[in-house]
Amino acid sequence: MTVVTSGYYEDRYFFEASGHACSEDKRMPSRSDMEENGEEALACAAASILVLTAVEKIEKMQSEGAFLSSTITVEPGYAVFDLEVREEYIEELSVIFDTLLLGFELLEENYPECVNLK
Repeated sequence: MTVVTSGYYEDRYFFEASGHACSEDKRMPSRSDMEENGEEALACAAASILVLTAVEKIEKMQSEGAFLSSTITVEPGYAVFDLEVREEYIEELSVIFDTLLLGFELLEENYPECVNLK
């Protein structure tokens, strides 16, 4: 199961996802995994893509100097970002976080045995 914890206050944003959606495997599911495990592999792939897409944009913002402080860790089965954003980038980061969390809300709705939002 993937467990997601997130929050924000003013200029500080936090996100953590840990675990694998219905899998102990430490890699992205392959086509044969999808055929064998169906929905579980789909939920895992979707969770991975949501996180990796957000990280890609956050790293671009980081290279632009968008953060006063930042911790970004991405490993198999674990991702965390703790970001203190400059005022002029708050709106952009808010859109990223809102989209990321909406994606996980939809996953939790459709695959409650695979994803849990705290």
